[in-house]
Amino acid sequence: MVNAALGQRLFIHVCLLILWRTESSSVDITIVEDALAKGAVCSDGSPSAYQYAKGVGEGINNWLVHLEGGAWCESVERCTYRAGKHVGSSKYMTGLNFTGILNNKKKFNPDFYNWNRILVRYCDGSSFTGDVEEVDPATMLHFRGARIFRAVMEELLAKGMENASNALLTGCSAGGLATILHCDNFRNLLPSSTKVKCVSDAGYFIHAKDYAGGNSSADFFQQVVELHVLSQLTGLSFLIFNLIISVTRLQGSAKNLPPWCTSIMKPSLIENIMAPKRADPCGSWKFCKFNIYKCSPAQAKTWQDFRQAIIRALAALGRSSSRGMFINSCHTHCQTTLDSKWYGPAASRLMNKTIGEAVGDWYYGRSGFQQIDHGHDWPQLCVFDPSEHPKDYLSCTHSSSGQ
Repeated sequence: MVNAALGQRLFIHVCLLILWRTESSSVDITIVEDALAKGAVCSDGSPSAYQYAKGVGEGINNWLVHLEGGAWCESVERCTYRAGKHVGSSKYMTGLNFTGILNNKKKFNPDFYNWNRILVRYCDGSSFTGDVEEVDPATMLHFRGARIFRAVMEELLAKGMENASNALLTGCSAGGLATILHCDNFRNLLPSSTKVKCVSDAGYFIHAKDYAGGNSSADFFQQVVELHVLSQLTGLSFLIFNLIISVTRLQGSAKNLPPWCTSIMKPSLIENIMAPKRADPCGSWKFCKFNIYKCSPAQAKTWQDFRQAIIRALAALGRSSSRGMFINSCHTHCQTTLDSKWYGPAASRLMNKTIGEAVGDWYYGRSGFQQIDHGHDWPQLCVFDPSEHPKDYLSCTHSSSGQ
């Protein structure tokens, strides 16, 4: 039997999403010039790519660069698999519509709609950190993520970004982690007069154990590091920006990571820390991860403990006036690139502001924004998007077994 309160909430969200009809823009793919000569290539050796929508009017000298996400690969087998798809080869890329923070309509994206908006396509499997010269003739795999980032930035600078008045580097998931890794590099590429900030969506991570008390995901990402950057390693660890089921500690080549962090952190990396497949071979967390209303009481407690660990880690960062923070309890992934989550009437709010409003206020200095949703001890549904959840979501029930 469908929970009445849940059914009512879902009905309201669906209605709001129907009413909030967005108009996304289609943007062609641009292949990076001289990508092959620079070694700025995808896993399969194909040239790297991005999508670029030019700024207009008052936004003509403002630049928003978004790093696409898409997980990581830790083995030759996995990277080979990705090389046959858009996450490992530009041969299979199709143009993605610009929505959310990339939308070109003022009513959907009031602060950034008229900026130069770039989506850097992700095809290296290492959050744009790998930089290995050698190519194994047996696999023909390339590990050149850092070169992709540099080559795209060089091309954008030549197209006018070198004269930017305002610039914003963003990314979600693996792209959110890459945003943190490259934020300082991005700042250093631009004139000192340029206002530069970085937004990591679902890519700011803490180091934590899985539900069984192990470090199974750390082993996974140790393999990612060894495969993509070989022995040129240092470390970096981060804390989740949104409440999602992934936490990671990432390593990369020393020249590609912030020295303020690599000087004090040792190597290691984690993903999907609460219930990664390695720690959950029988799939006892499968339904809970996709549908919070199918979590058992014990799983709910694990969620809650994890949330508290995140909040404690956030508190340890201090309250720098330059730092923005939008920490909600939504059981969702990537909230900046979907219209319904970025600015729409169904988007979650803190202090009565959507993520889009909060980021805009923080970037332009209209007001600082450092808010944590302390009103919920349990992850919330927030925005219902049928494309993000299993088809049986509308008929979900509370489960005592988590199956």
